[in-house]
Amino acid sequence: MDVEIGEKRLETAAPFIIPAFVPPEQRPVKKCDIEVQTVEPYITDRTDEVLTLKKGNSSLLHQLEAKKKRVNELETQMEEFTDALESMKGAIKQLQEVASGTQVLEDKVVIAGREIEELTNENLKLKAEMESIKSSVNENETNPADRGRLLMRIDELHNELRAAKGTVARATVRFFGLLSAFSYHRLELFIPG
Repeated sequence: MDVEIGEKRLETAAPFIIPAFVPPEQRPVKKCDIEVQTVEPYITDRTDEVLTLKKGNSSLLHQLEAKKKRVNELETQMEEFTDALESMKGAIKQLQEVASGTQVLEDKVVIAGREIEELTNENLKLKAEMESIKSSVNENETNPADRGRLLMRIDELHNELRAAKGTVARATVRFFGLLSAFSYHRLELFIPG
């Protein structure tokens, strides 16, 4: 491909390709009237901006300090909450131990309640027996005829017992007498005379 520069043609193998808008050496650059815009010089006194930035920086520093303080407070609260949580865990453990101990005690209370109920029933039975004994004693004390009759009956039974003992004693003597006589007769039978 050929590139046209001014009036010369260059081959594509040329090491540098110069675009068409660049004027060739033969053609001189014409002067142009260019209106130059003048720029005002940069303000060298920037104290207002510096003060504004310093105020902004101090405000940001103040906010940063406040946030750091708040973060420290939150960290302290978090430590307190962590400590409280640990103590609550300990308290919960103790409550669980107390609950298990309470369950054991409740079981013992139920067993003791049953025993008390059984003892109460036995106590009521004994009270009923005591009342019946008291009433019979009161009847015997209030009724002297019955007491006298009972004393007479006791005397009769005592006399009968004495008589029975005497009869037994006589029967025993007779028995031993017969036994000795029998033994004697027996001996006579075995010993020829």
